[in-house]
Amino acid sequence: MKKQRTLLKNATLITGVDEKPIPRGFVLLEGDRIIAVAERTDGVPTGADQVEVDLSGKFLLPGFINTHDHVATKRVRGHLGTQALTSDEILLGICVKTVLTNLAEGITTIREMGSRNGLSRIMRTMIENGHLVGPRLVIVGRSLTATAGYASRNGVEVDSPLEARKAAAQQIKEGADWVKCMASIEWELAAGEPISAINLDVPIMKAAFDVAHHHGKRCAVHAICDEAIANALEAGVDTIEHGIMLSARTAEEMARRGTFLVPTFSGYLEHCNDWGRGQGVQKHGELLRQYHQPGFRNALKAGVKFAFGTDTLGNFVDEARLMQEAGAKPMDCVLAATRWGAELLGLIDHIGTVEAGKMADLAVLNTNPLESVSAFGSIYRVIKSGRVLDPRHIPI
Repeated sequence: MKKQRTLLKNATLITGVDEKPIPRGFVLLEGDRIIAVAERTDGVPTGADQVEVDLSGKFLLPGFINTHDHVATKRVRGHLGTQALTSDEILLGICVKTVLTNLAEGITTIREMGSRNGLSRIMRTMIENGHLVGPRLVIVGRSLTATAGYASRNGVEVDSPLEARKAAAQQIKEGADWVKCMASIEWELAAGEPISAINLDVPIMKAAFDVAHHHGKRCAVHAICDEAIANALEAGVDTIEHGIMLSARTAEEMARRGTFLVPTFSGYLEHCNDWGRGQGVQKHGELLRQYHQPGFRNALKAGVKFAFGTDTLGNFVDEARLMQEAGAKPMDCVLAATRWGAELLGLIDHIGTVEAGKMADLAVLNTNPLESVSAFGSIYRVIKSGRVLDPRHIPI
């Protein structure tokens, strides 16, 4: 069967390869792939049967990559303890809404950072088999934590290196692409100190990460306090999630090791808003606020690469705004939402830039993200695997 060809023309093209935009770019798609990128029409093949989409005045970028989300609890009101009692059938409906919401926001790839009972695996299968149009899912499965530790309701409780090895292997056996450990614990209902403390020690996390790396998988940690971040680095982690209390010294070690940071600004600072999480959770968010920007600035100064992640309550517009307020440049925000996210996931050969041979995952904006990061909210079209979608017609 002949593949559909689509020519996207006349957009200002931000490829993610070169920081200098192409003022009048042409991108030719064939099926689910990009087959040509050019600055003039004579740089792309032509054909009588190809569809042409005029994007004059628009801005064409790689599809956005959300490297930290939870599809079963995205922007759901109520305390997480109550949500844990929600049936899987209801949570599956929330999963569908989450992936469609992400897609309408220009997000074409999600790293799903933990859900119970195989819900993320079900969603990944539905999307891959064409039962649902949505972002590609890279999944964690269930996170590893200590008994009664952070997120123990939906995680796998491990209290020794042997238990950690077995739990990591089981997650991989069940289809996980990543292994995640809860390096720190937070008492979200507490109104004071300590804000965060160590949850899993180095030998336990190293045992899990060794298994993951043996199977060619990557590893992430939930880590708030600096001690937990340092422990995770010693254990061999690939990405630090949140990293709110990151010190300058630990940031330098992250840069030396090439470890990514996913700050999830909007996911954490939005805790302070009224999502029905309870006064304790809001107070916890307020306590963390004073550390978040300084920690991120330590990462910027050290040269740590970072990527977008919205967590359960955030969104790309607020994430970009908060990154910029903490010192990131607009182009840094664009790269964090695209190329660097693909590098973090180990998928840079397939997504993250606008280049011939890459997957046809693209986002079209009404306004220029290099002038104002508010442009992340000006989605005009989303292109997933070559399919051009109007976000207004995606049911969410």
